[in-house]
Amino acid sequence: MPTTNDNTATTWRDLADQLSADERAAFEHLENLAMPTAVLLDRARLEIEGRLVDIACADIPVPADATWVGKWEKNLKRDGYSRLLVWRESREPSMAVDIDGDQQCDGTVTRYISAYLGDEPKFSSSQARKLAAMLVEAADALDAMGGAI
Repeated sequence: MPTTNDNTATTWRDLADQLSADERAAFEHLENLAMPTAVLLDRARLEIEGRLVDIACADIPVPADATWVGKWEKNLKRDGYSRLLVWRESREPSMAVDIDGDQQCDGTVTRYISAYLGDEPKFSSSQARKLAAMLVEAADALDAMGGAI
């Protein structure tokens, strides 16, 4: 899989020719805000690597029913690259239940239910019932999509 092959760069400016004009402007702004040189260099390498991965994975179709698609990123749990996908979102104050997952650069897709709780994971009985109802609705929707894959 693609990697940035310039290991001799010492600042992001050494890689500037591989960045778009907008990216260069953003890096100059961050540099003016005194962001550390090493952080800027790492971010520049990630931008370039991301573009190479986008090119390498360009022929991988997005699942037709996905409602949101993330950028290709290095997968920290498996070898290779993946992008996040969302199929369904349900939001309430202090909680959310989504059907989301990821797609590998080989095209394989994983889909599951995720629950996101607010800062205080303690619920009243009505909040607990609402969360339970959201989970049941998500389970029904996931089943209608063909289940977790």
